[in-house]
Amino acid sequence: MEALAKLIDDHRAAYDAFIVEVERNEDAKTPSRAYWTTDRAERRALLAVCAYRCRTLEDAKVKAEYLLKAPSLKGTMADRELALLQSFIGKEAA
Repeated sequence: MEALAKLIDDHRAAYDAFIVEVERNEDAKTPSRAYWTTDRAERRALLAVCAYRCRTLEDAKVKAEYLLKAPSLKGTMADRELALLQSFIGKEAA
């Protein structure tokens, strides 16, 4: 679980860095290089969490809980994706 926890921490840090750049570029006509760099880093970090091969059911539960709460995924998942993640944490789909 340590590897998964590190990937989740890495994603949180990458997301926070991206949000800083979003705020810095709020009024810019074209986003800065730092914006695009942090955008790519956040996407890569999220993909690393998604691609992590869970070794235990607890890993699967932690990963699913994180993905359900990840701010960069809010409102972007289809019902079937939500139901799949919720099934790992023992939550019924709405």
